[in-house]
Amino acid sequence: MQSLPIFFGCWIFWKVFKKTKWVALEDIDFVTGRRELDEMMDAEEELFSRPTGRLARVWAAVIG
Repeated sequence: MQSLPIFFGCWIFWKVFKKTKWVALEDIDFVTGRRELDEMMDAEEELFSRPTGRLARVWAAVIG
């Protein structure tokens, strides 16, 4: 709770100092690039989910 005033102080300072504008939620684009990001995340997940050791590969072959 003690960090909330610090956060809002920094946030207000940034808004004033950088003169950033408010963006309405309807104007934010959440779709562009989403498919590519999903594909990239799936490829990364597949890369890191592969068993690397000999025993892990054997176990993966047995159970899966």
